[in-house]
Amino acid sequence: GFTTGSAFRGTLDGQGHKITGLTVSEVFDNATLLSPSYAVGLFGVCDGATIKNLTVEGVDVSVVTSSGYGYVSSPLGSRNTVFAGGLAGFLTGGCQVYNCYTSGTVLAQAYEEGYSDTLAGGIAGYIDDSTLLYCGSSCSVEAYNDNLAVAQDSMAGGLAGAVCGDSAVDRSYNSGAVQALTGNYGVAYA
Repeated sequence: GFTTGSAFRGTLDGQGHKITGLTVSEVFDNATLLSPSYAVGLFGVCDGATIKNLTVEGVDVSVVTSSGYGYVSSPLGSRNTVFAGGLAGFLTGGCQVYNCYTSGTVLAQAYEEGYSDTLAGGIAGYIDDSTLLYCGSSCSVEAYNDNLAVAQDSMAGGLAGAVCGDSAVDRSYNSGAVQALTGNYGVAYA
């Protein structure tokens, strides 16, 4: 689920090591959503964490929803949202991500009655009051939204789907393909 109660709050120093072939796949259909928002990646939610000196190579991270109609705002105050990132779905509370690199694919998708915003990024789906420094990604990133009747947005970025609050992204790069798509309603940002 998507709560700060289950967030990673510690320090992970990868010491230059690689995690290879990580697969994280969450599919929500037939009203299986227990919370209106979900975050996936190596970590779902990081709150005040420090992650440094780590490579996550060949990731396959996806979150897909076709159900979610009628849910109210999430515990962190956003609309119904699915977040996907190669390293973390959601960074908040002063997270520091330093000297990290990701490669592979990242997807956030909502369709039919999956009335959710979709945010995807090579490092993080969403960055709030946190910092990326000396990071890179070559992930292929896609946020896709094709809801039946409600306008919801898709946001995709090489490093982050969205960067908000008192956040900074410095001396970092993306070399992967990025696309945000929307079908019937909403706006796509890439």
